[in-house]
Parts: sequence; C-alpha cells; structure tokens
Amino acid sequence: MSFKQANIDTKNLFATALVSVEEAAHIIGRSTGNHYSCSPHHYDSDIDVHVIKTAYLSQRWYIKWYFSSPDSVFISFHH
Repeated sequence: MSFKQANIDTKNLFATALVSVEEAAHIIGRSTGNHYSCSPHHYDSDIDVHVIKTAYLSQRWYIKWYFSSPDSVFISFHH
C-alpha cells in the first residue's frame, strides 16, 4: 500500500514519521466497528472519508483517511 503525503498538516503523526507503519496498523487493527464512522468528503461528496476514534496506550487517537485508487490518503493521524 502506498501513501500520498501532499498537503498534510504537520500534526499528522503518520506523515511526520512519529508513528511507524507498523504502529499505525496496530492502532487501526485494535479498533472495533464502534470506533469507526464514514461520511462524504466536504469538498467532493463522491469521496467517502473514513474516521476511527479509539484509545491506544492510554492515548485517544483520531484517524481520518480516504481512498484514492490505488492509494490510501491519511488526512489526520493524531492524538
């Protein structure tokens, strides 16, 4: 899987490499359906924006992304 990193805020811990691919996958993998939501992107309603709000190692995490075939674009990955 490749990740686009254009126009990403410096608060995005994944884009700034403060969260590794392995840790990101672990945080996402530990979440449940109750932590997940999806809504249309505010600029383009044809794009679904996926959100996970979960806790990991005593920190609250907010993860937001969308798919732009064939890539996953992480907009936010922070606590």
